[in-house]
Amino acid sequence: YKEAGVKKVQFWAAEDERTCEICGVMHGKEYDIDKAPILPLHPLCRCCYLPVIEGINDDGRMYKKALKNEPEISKDIKKIAKKEGFEIAGFKYRLKTKESYLRKVKNKKQGYIVNDIIRYTYISEPEKLVTKTLKTLEVYKDEGYNIIVIKNSWVDDFNPYNGINTVLESSSGQTFELQFHTKESFDLKNGKLHELYEKARVLNFESKEYIELEEKMFQLSSRLKTPKNIKDVK
Repeated sequence: YKEAGVKKVQFWAAEDERTCEICGVMHGKEYDIDKAPILPLHPLCRCCYLPVIEGINDDGRMYKKALKNEPEISKDIKKIAKKEGFEIAGFKYRLKTKESYLRKVKNKKQGYIVNDIIRYTYISEPEKLVTKTLKTLEVYKDEGYNIIVIKNSWVDDFNPYNGINTVLESSSGQTFELQFHTKESFDLKNGKLHELYEKARVLNFESKEYIELEEKMFQLSSRLKTPKNIKDVK
């Protein structure tokens, strides 16, 4: 990178169920090339650095595509939610703003895809969340959607966030995020947990303040009622 004239690099974590809390917090952070932490950070670390190159930005074409495809997807979201007995939360916020989208792709790896330009949340009672989630994903398959990602954070002991996050792809090739929550986990995610996360994410993960904030997040999450048979979502 130095030989190519790169001045800054961006920390890039694997972002899957095996990503540790240390690397997860650092994902996306930029460093002057001479000040970037040495990799690997720990045994079995899979992280890397990407070069930050000015001028490689998305021009909004993917955002325009999402705007075009959203109405048809939203129609199915409402139809299936009604059929399977889900409440839809935050529907009016289903689209990222263009500014937020462009900010997210700025200086990302070429070809980087933002899967949550369009995003939805289904809410269910804890006793039925798993059963309804699994059945609903099968319904989406039958409707012609591909299930790209299923991430169950309820079973991740290293993550204070609790929810089921999925990425689906429509027949038009449009990806979008569909989350499954209990009312309690949704309210925590958008309330106190988000507030603490915003404070923690800009801190050094080894600092006393970061550790204290993280402990508070885990304490809040531990009070949530765990959905019945949550380990069945894989």
